[in-house]
Amino acid sequence: MSYVNLAKALEAPLKGYIAETCVHSEDTNCFKKHVVARVGFLALTPWSLATSTADILIGIGAGIAVIGTAGKQKEAWDFAMNHLNSSRKIVVRPYFDLLMALNPQAKFSGSIDNMPYVQRQTATLMGQKDAFITVEGDGFITHYVSEALKDVARNCYNSDNFLKRHVASRLTYLLLVISSVITRLMDGIIGVMAAILSFATFGKVESINNLAYRGLQATGIVQDVFYCTTKIINPWAGTKKVVALAY
Repeated sequence: MSYVNLAKALEAPLKGYIAETCVHSEDTNCFKKHVVARVGFLALTPWSLATSTADILIGIGAGIAVIGTAGKQKEAWDFAMNHLNSSRKIVVRPYFDLLMALNPQAKFSGSIDNMPYVQRQTATLMGQKDAFITVEGDGFITHYVSEALKDVARNCYNSDNFLKRHVASRLTYLLLVISSVITRLMDGIIGVMAAILSFATFGKVESINNLAYRGLQATGIVQDVFYCTTKIINPWAGTKKVVALAY
């Protein structure tokens, strides 16, 4: 899906521009690297909050419509989930901006395996290894619990067994939303503690920055509720097999 939400369209490019032209620029101008970069990231903080909030409001409106139609329109589902995805980042984005304003050299890293081919090969040749904790994943504890339950639900609604297809799949999504409340709360506590340490160490410890980034996605419970509610009504919501597998 080529459509992107407001945060990705209006905020991400500005961060990329600051990083490219100030932080990682080959220009040795200290004023640009240390002052302009900090001011730029600090100025982006309220903008990050505003774009994420707008996304969430749009997503909630679209999500209500999706629930009303039992998620049978895949395009509507994708639109709602795309905007609701910003609920995970409404705290993370301002945290990132503030930390970068404190230290423009603060590092956040993903997995080497998910890098573009050339970068992945270069990193491998240089013996680069993943940080102990990377930024990838929907939350920290939530990521592992959620992915496991989604796999179970997926196997259920694709089963030939009527009870598994219609009953077990819905019960699994009910369990998912209940577990998400608990794991998101745990993630939030971890994220706040990690963010405090992150600021205290001026963003110099990469794994702590990554942990804060993931833990602070606890607000993603908003998307979880809409996702699971729709899936309890119609386990095939958001798939291309909605009509074929529904009955």
